[in-house]
Amino acid sequence: MLRRPPLALLVVAATIAGSMLVALASAASHGPSRWPGDVLRVHDASGWDATVERAVAQWNAADVGIRIELVADPDDAQVDIVSDDRRIDGYCADRHCYAFATTIGPRPDKETMIVLRRPLVHEGDRPNPWSVRLVVHELGHALGLRHAEGVTAECAVMRSDLQLPACGAADEVASGMGPCGPFSADVREAARLYGGPGRPQASCLWRALRD
Repeated sequence: MLRRPPLALLVVAATIAGSMLVALASAASHGPSRWPGDVLRVHDASGWDATVERAVAQWNAADVGIRIELVADPDDAQVDIVSDDRRIDGYCADRHCYAFATTIGPRPDKETMIVLRRPLVHEGDRPNPWSVRLVVHELGHALGLRHAEGVTAECAVMRSDLQLPACGAADEVASGMGPCGPFSADVREAARLYGGPGRPQASCLWRALRD
């Protein structure tokens, strides 16, 4: 039996339905550039543990030519994921932001971080398709992907507005599934950067994420 979706998802769904901007901000003045080697080491201290793990698994299953590895020691990491509402509010000003990445790909002059809001699900970190694709989006920036501006007919988790008309996002609660990404446009761009064959990861089970 499908459980009632978390309050955070209902709020976000209402926001999207009302055509309000859900800003997924990024430092877009540099890049794209690729990380050396075939492993990107990421340390997660955000409190979104299960969501981050699923988002990492989605990118790894996409087989774009680089594997994301979660590491326990921040000193071993190339990318840090943190939770900081005040930093998001300061960066985003009056926009409705839930996350941002400090760089697009590696930068020699700046640390690569993904900043998330504090976990939105009060029952603990219980991922859903929206939260997974939010982190998939920011990991895409960390990998070197820019926003997929102007994409309408094609599914792309790197859209700046997170509205996915071609991905069936409106049906995720009723169907028990939801689009998590990365999708074909995202995987194609990442595979171009890193040389992998690329396998789009369209949907993930709502039940599997919740149970």
